[in-house]
Amino acid sequence: MASTLITGAQPAAALPAKDLHNLHALNREYLALLQQEPALPGDANQRRVSNLARRQMAWLSEVPVLLLSLNELDADAWSEVFDERRLSDLFDPVLSSEARRVLALAAGFIWQLAERNPYAVMVMTGSDADWPEMVSSVSYVEFVSRVQQRPGLLNARCHADDQFWNRLLTDGISADRGIRSAAHIAALHR
Repeated sequence: MASTLITGAQPAAALPAKDLHNLHALNREYLALLQQEPALPGDANQRRVSNLARRQMAWLSEVPVLLLSLNELDADAWSEVFDERRLSDLFDPVLSSEARRVLALAAGFIWQLAERNPYAVMVMTGSDADWPEMVSSVSYVEFVSRVQQRPGLLNARCHADDQFWNRLLTDGISADRGIRSAAHIAALHR
């Protein structure tokens, strides 16, 4: 099976080409969502993304991390996701059907990868080591269902980190492949 190294010059776990392809496809879906939605929670860069040319969107989608986040580092939010007694919160954002579809796609992709390669999940999401284990502790259907009940989990990766997004929205979409690759590799270190 062909593999692509997702960490550039640093030797680490290889991500099979098929998984990398699926990561890029999920990033494309998220970027397309940003272009069509009037507003998503916590995404200050949505307007900048919506102004990108098609080729720039394709280049941005190739970053080796998920551009969306399920708030993987928010322990309180995730303890609520796994709390079977929790009811929907009146203050959860209301997402469009397309945003809910992208949320379900992300949950499904993360779950199946957590089953096979928890390290890759940590690299692509910036999560700690416990999160992939928690994700795969329930069935696929149960995980996706629980995530869909918490629409507030959907956010932009590093949404409050202007440096992360400024680099991706400048160097990360550069026509110069070397500059673009360096920006994509730098995204792994956030």
